[in-house]
Amino acid sequence: MEKHDESRLPLWAQTELRVLRMRVEEAKQQIAVRTGAKETNTYLISHDERVNRIETPLLPGSWIEFALRDGSRVRAYVKSDGKFNVNASGGRLHVLPNASNDIEITVERY
Repeated sequence: MEKHDESRLPLWAQTELRVLRMRVEEAKQQIAVRTGAKETNTYLISHDERVNRIETPLLPGSWIEFALRDGSRVRAYVKSDGKFNVNASGGRLHVLPNASNDIEITVERY
């Protein structure tokens, strides 16, 4: 997200932005308290046109499950030894490298 010089905005707008940022921080803290995830290695990341990136902490080691169009499911989590584990139901995983820091995973049905 591009950074803008907020000091050029009217004072009421600067104040409103400050209040909104405080509300976001308060909401993050409430989510952390409710989920018990004050210190975690797992976050749900969503993107919003206005906010750009929203991180919601989940319990440490939480499993994230994705339902694919073909009905298969892929699950992932960070193991206690720090390794990332991915598994699927209903098929074999195919890991396709896109770049040195990016992969694509598909499920080949049995």
